Amino acid sequence: IGVTLGVIFIILIRRNLNNFPKSTGQYGVGITSYHLVDVNRFESNDLQTHRELMLQIWYPTDCRTQTPQTVYDPDAIENALEFIHQQSNIPIWLMSGIKKTKTYAVKDIDISLNNSKYPIVILSHGAGPMIQQYSVLGEEIASHGYIVVGFNRPYMAPITRFPDNRIIKGLLHEKKKQGKMTAKIWKQAQFEVAIQDIVFIMNSLAILNAQASWHLNNKLDLDNIGICGHSAGGALAMRMCMEDDRFKAGVALDSEIREDNAVIPFSTPFLEIIGERSHLWVGPEGKKSQEKLIQLSLESSMRMSFIHFQNAGHGVFYDLPLLLHTTLLTQMISRFIDVDVDTSSSQACDISKKVNQCTVKFFDKNLK
Repeated sequence: IGVTLGVIFIILIRRNLNNFPKSTGQYGVGITSYHLVDVNRFESNDLQTHRELMLQIWYPTDCRTQTPQTVYDPDAIENALEFIHQQSNIPIWLMSGIKKTKTYAVKDIDISLNNSKYPIVILSHGAGPMIQQYSVLGEEIASHGYIVVGFNRPYMAPITRFPDNRIIKGLLHEKKKQGKMTAKIWKQAQFEVAIQDIVFIMNSLAILNAQASWHLNNKLDLDNIGICGHSAGGALAMRMCMEDDRFKAGVALDSEIREDNAVIPFSTPFLEIIGERSHLWVGPEGKKSQEKLIQLSLESSMRMSFIHFQNAGHGVFYDLPLLLHTTLLTQMISRFIDVDVDTSSSQACDISKKVNQCTVKFFDKNLK
């Protein structure tokens, strides 16, 4: 009997209980990918090759499905399980129910014809996650009538998979092993590469939009473009809004201010959403970072605004809360072990929903 009860318990705690939430906009959501190669730049981490990028694009459709359609990206699940394991020491096989998680986006479905064109939001991941781990945010924004263009930064994203199944794994952990200063210098170099990536993506979208053979041709509103990023991706959003007037609005999700961003006032509407329990704002350095953000806001004639969530950790701003909430075991883990959301998975999911609503409302105000 004891063995039987043990087996039943393991089955129950591993079982997938929740898929991702439905998006709340008037549209269904399609998803597609696109491979870009910048023949004018060599890869800084491999000088024998050109810089390559994988885009993940969410867009509005007329198909609002009632059941989840697409299995969550396996590479993103692998990375998330490894992260939760590192934080909790719980064996990965006990959390394997997460692998059955599905989203409501439909692959390569036709874009909605309700509007002639849709505003664009460029979406940038942080230093730890990959762009597929922002699926809830991408789907939510797209469901309100946007084309959301996310991209993985090779060697910074944990896993970047190309159409021929080549994989580039992130180097951040390896750089940290070589020393704090080595990692800092490398991250700074990758930040500058990412700025060039975004410029390249913007230029490529203008070319693709004019090509009749492209899945989303002539549907991009190139006059109304926003940018959103989490953590290091939020710092990228800040920089692009300061330097590139093609961006009409920007959102940073729990992002510190970089020294090279601290001296340029904003002329573009910009929103910073902060998690008060995030490790970014702990101690004297964290307080100093917030003071710099406030000072930048004052110098920007209040073009920069803030929203604070009291019970939010740094990991609330991507799909981590939703993945933790999919099995009974990971729900329990989130209550007793710090896995970077700094609250229970249930409360973190509620905060994530509100963050996404604030982000959409801000873009609606400034891009529509």
